[in-house]
This record gives sequence, structure tokens and C-alpha cells, in this order.
Amino acid sequence: MVGRLEAQGRGELAHKLIPEYLPGCKRLTLSDEYLESLCRSNVTVERSAIREIRGRTIVCENGNETEFDILCLATGFNVQGFLGNLQIYGRNNQSLNDLWKNGYPETYKSINIHGFPNFFLLLGPASAFGHHSAVSVIESNFSVLNNSQVNFAIKTIKYMRKHQITSFEPKKEAQEKFVEGLRKAHQSTVWSSGCKSWYMDAKGQIVSLWPGTIISFMWALYRTSYTSDYICNRSTPK
Repeated sequence: MVGRLEAQGRGELAHKLIPEYLPGCKRLTLSDEYLESLCRSNVTVERSAIREIRGRTIVCENGNETEFDILCLATGFNVQGFLGNLQIYGRNNQSLNDLWKNGYPETYKSINIHGFPNFFLLLGPASAFGHHSAVSVIESNFSVLNNSQVNFAIKTIKYMRKHQITSFEPKKEAQEKFVEGLRKAHQSTVWSSGCKSWYMDAKGQIVSLWPGTIISFMWALYRTSYTSDYICNRSTPK
């Protein structure tokens, strides 16, 4: 990295670009041209936060001012908005949106939720990855386990139909144990090593990522017990 910057005559940029946190704490991106693009004569690298926009001038917290022609607002996405614009209601008219608004978004195996029977969630809390494509966990069949979220949901629905189950939801204690395991596992990961990233909520809790490998996620789904981990209500025979 330093050599590439020095080759462009901009070795002084290294101290601005080398992060103080561990590699992987924020999502790693790869590019063959990124460093060279920062060395262009019309590019200014500014690490200080923006204090205000004054006319066509950006004023930073450190007092630096930079003129601009076009201002691009890279404000990102609501990555903790797991439900999008949907309003989800469960038992006793409980709003899932309200339940998750101010607390940790608890699930069981990142797919089902206690109090919300027959509800399946794809790419919800703790099912994205900081090292792999999320598509694999949603729908891929590459593993011999064949246990993506979609396949798990289909398998579960087939189980419900076979056993005439009309209502299906995880037990509260099973969900609490699962969430406790997630939070404990995250403590020893690079994502909890001190940087601020979109993996975290406003309280600094890792809510978006699975703390292990993609295979461990599929194993977690594979080892799910419908009889011990779920509340199953069956239809009454006529």
C-alpha cells in the first residue's frame, strides 16, 4: 500500500488511510485502482468530520474548507431495518417493529420469532456475513447440508403439513439461549474489536452478522429440533 502511494508521489497519504482498527472490523473491499484514484490532482483526502455546508464550501471540524461543484450524500442505508416498510403483528397484536425498535432484535436461528407463529424471516438479524456472500445463506444449495434459509422454511412448512400443525413458533427459552450464544460469540470476533460499523446498532451491539462461518450457520439450522425447540399446535381431527 505504502509503495503504491509513494510510486504516485503521495506517500504522505499513508497515515490518513491506514486504519487504527484491526483488518476485518469493517467490511473489507478490494480494488486495483482505489489508491491511485486518491492520488489524482483533483482529489483531496479529508478525514475530519463535516461541520457544515456553507454555500459551495464544505467546512470540516478541523477548520479545513473545500470548494465543491457537486455534493454526493453517501448516507447509506437503513441496514438495521430488517422489516423494511412492513408492519408485522404477532400474538396479542404485538408489533414486531415496536419490539425491535429499542432492544436487541431477538430471533431463533435468525428465521423464526417467539410470539410470531408461522412467520419466517430471510436475511434477518445475525444472518449476514462479514466474510462471505449473504446469498449463500438465503438460497444456496452448495453445501451437502442443503440448509439455506429458504430450504429450512420449505422443510418446516412440509413438516407442519405432514403433522397437521396449524401454529408453529420457537419456545421463549430456546430463543433466549440462541441469542445469548450469539452475543457471547460476538465478543471474541474482530467485529467487536473497537471500530464503528454498520454491523452495529446505536447501542454498539452486533446485530447484523452471524459470528461464525457459513457452514456453522447451516449446521445450526440442520440441528434444529422441532419437537424440543418449538411450540406446535395441531388441528383438531374432525
